[in-house]
Amino acid sequence: MATTIVMPKMGYDMREGTVVRWHKREGEAVARGEVIADIETDKATVEFEAYTGGVMQRLVAQEGIPVPVGEAIAVIGDPAEEIAAVPTPTAAAATVAAPAPAIAADSVSQASPDPVPASAPTILADSVSQAIPAPVPAGTDGEVRASPIARRLARERDIDLTLVTGTGPGGRIVEKDILGYTPTAAIGPAAAVAAPAAAPAEWILASPLARRLARERGIALTQVAGSGPGGRVVARDVSEYAAPVTPEVTEEIIPAAVEPAVDVAEEVTPVAVEPAAEVAAEIIPAAVEPAADVAEETIPATVEPVAEVAAEIIPAAVEQAAEIIPEPAAPAAAVAERAAVETAESVSPAAEPMGESVPLSRMRQAIARVTGDSKRDAPHFYVTAEVDMGKAMALRRDINDALPAEQRVSVNDLVVRAAAIALGRHPQFNAFFRGDHLQYHAAVNIGIAITLESGLIVPGISHCESKSLTEIAAASKDLIARAHSGALRQEEYGDTTFSVSNLGMFAVDSFAAIIFPPHAAVLAVGAVKEQPVVREGQLAVGQVMKATLSTDHRVADGAEAAQFLVAIKDLLENPVTLLL
Repeated sequence: MATTIVMPKMGYDMREGTVVRWHKREGEAVARGEVIADIETDKATVEFEAYTGGVMQRLVAQEGIPVPVGEAIAVIGDPAEEIAAVPTPTAAAATVAAPAPAIAADSVSQASPDPVPASAPTILADSVSQAIPAPVPAGTDGEVRASPIARRLARERDIDLTLVTGTGPGGRIVEKDILGYTPTAAIGPAAAVAAPAAAPAEWILASPLARRLARERGIALTQVAGSGPGGRVVARDVSEYAAPVTPEVTEEIIPAAVEPAVDVAEEVTPVAVEPAAEVAAEIIPAAVEPAADVAEETIPATVEPVAEVAAEIIPAAVEQAAEIIPEPAAPAAAVAERAAVETAESVSPAAEPMGESVPLSRMRQAIARVTGDSKRDAPHFYVTAEVDMGKAMALRRDINDALPAEQRVSVNDLVVRAAAIALGRHPQFNAFFRGDHLQYHAAVNIGIAITLESGLIVPGISHCESKSLTEIAAASKDLIARAHSGALRQEEYGDTTFSVSNLGMFAVDSFAAIIFPPHAAVLAVGAVKEQPVVREGQLAVGQVMKATLSTDHRVADGAEAAQFLVAIKDLLENPVTLLL
């Protein structure tokens, strides 16, 4: 029986993933546990292993196209099964499925971005209507399920949501459903099936911001060269795109340029005869709103002066009017320009020039989202202790003297081993808060914070409770190497139950880390430093490390957190126990 492989949830906040590379092709044998794809999340590229065996019958997800968690990406089945029995990909995957079948109808022309293979099935004209997706049903309360941005786009485009097929979770209508919607009522069902001869915007690989900028500026994405991964069009490409100036372009920019000056001005500056403030409001959407709102709606996260924002929002409209429109129209353009500047100056008379605006990377956005959610939802509290690392450092030195350089034990390995033992004694710190109960875990999978060029990830070492110190050291080195090369496995990225963050290599004395959800706690350790200590009433030089435990108060109280931290401290101060 065929098994549909879905996009896995490989992290607490993962909403979608992208297949970067398929390791298997259709028709190839697949063994259970074999790596079949590299999947990119917001933070890392992870190796995805098949959870069933058989033959790869269909690759639903295309490389480079984001797929929501839980949606089909492939189908694995028995070699004897017919591929025809495989479920049809959802609407979300329609753009990555096989080329569309030919349609036999005199009045319907086949429009497909790729040539149709000779083996493609033929659809008769009387059954064409069956190919039209059924509109998403309303909920029990009569309300159509749709995201806020989908509702806004539907209002702007005058689209009836009841006629749109939702591809989100549970049939929810999302942004891409509205962007890809084509009205069919006026042209009949047969014509609706034929794809438009030119529907390039949905087939072009582009970021959401790039698509929005292109829509706002009236730029066809097919004309823009993408500089992102795999030729993806990013916001910078759209911002820097300059359409060639031709007579046709001029006519597009200012329709009826040969009409009387007043009519031309009315085309370039809508309602040019209205008061200047209203003219500015037409040219600059929401120009009468606070300057910060204007900047946020028109140029996301802009940090330029408000007056410069106004200049950006009216792309050379005044200059074009001055060049193309006869002299009588110049006063109207001047009025609009002066009103816009005066409005901006009145809103923020003391606007100071700011630095460059740099968009956040996907990883940085994910970090912001996760840490924000964790700090808001989990009531953090902190306990700190000083650990005498003299004996632990001596043990580490003795162990490393007997091992090759590539197998040596780090201070972080000592901390991970101590935490694993302590978690066995205090299992509530190896549990997740689940609203009305705690979910305990038998395995101790400790995540270690790893800094990459693009941000921070927390992959884990599985089953630390059954690993020796040297095994943890070897697993840690391998994990760090593969994190930097983008070859993590799914369970390493999504199955951690506790985490350790170490900034000792940066000479940090101590810090408090934010809990990585849904963990109950995180241990933050600083550098091992020489400082005066008192031993048996005598002053001596010791090696001390500060450790801070951040705890979710919903899971444990202060006394329990203190006992857990002291257990780690005792293990490190008597390190022979780490070898048992």
